[in-house]
Amino acid sequence: MIRSGLKSQGRQPSKGIRNWSLLAGLACSLSLVGSPQISPSAEPVQRSVLNRRGDSPSGLRFPEDRQVSQWLLAAQTHIERQEFAAASGFLAQVFSSDGEFFFVRTSEVVAVRNAAWDLAMKLPGDLRQQLEDDVDRIGNDAWKAARDNGSREAIASFAVRHRFSRQGLDALRFLAATLRDASQHEMAAAAWARVAQHPRATRSQRTVAHVARIECLAAAGRTEEALRVCKSISAEQLTPTIVIAGQNV
Repeated sequence: MIRSGLKSQGRQPSKGIRNWSLLAGLACSLSLVGSPQISPSAEPVQRSVLNRRGDSPSGLRFPEDRQVSQWLLAAQTHIERQEFAAASGFLAQVFSSDGEFFFVRTSEVVAVRNAAWDLAMKLPGDLRQQLEDDVDRIGNDAWKAARDNGSREAIASFAVRHRFSRQGLDALRFLAATLRDASQHEMAAAAWARVAQHPRATRSQRTVAHVARIECLAAAGRTEEALRVCKSISAEQLTPTIVIAGQNV
């Protein structure tokens, strides 16, 4: 079992827990939000419907960086031309950029890094592995700094910024364990679900995350959902025996 090192805060979370858990929720939601594939027929990134203030059609405001969006568009263009090495270079610049940026296409708000990851999956295996290594290298130093900081907020912010790195996966696992230890079982279950689906997770990490998610659902009183999740996972993935409401599953 993964432990965060934090003691349970009881059923009513403190203000501090609520504040950082908002960041944790953002980390979980961004980790695997599948952004629509950017295609030639879609509205180009540099002509998105964000106005000069970064507003969406709904009036909401989102952080935007024109340079980063142009790198994303350049990567898309090079991939369409099968110029994969050049595309990889632009994607590396997107992943190394500071901040979290978005663009709006039609009625959808897309995180730039999520769109970049979608494009990275189109690279040949060797270039994709090299890009993943670069993402991990960038994340490594930042992960050390976040751990040295020691605050849950710093780790949640890291999990958002570096969510596609192996270190980002480690941060997400930490957040899931911390939410569980704070008795925020429903949020913890959602976080463990994200860990299980993370593109960088190993098979053993997925299995542990599935088990932890089921345990959290059961602790939250969502027994039927826990049973459904358990039955949807193959026997090869779930070797441990779990008891839910008196049933071995």
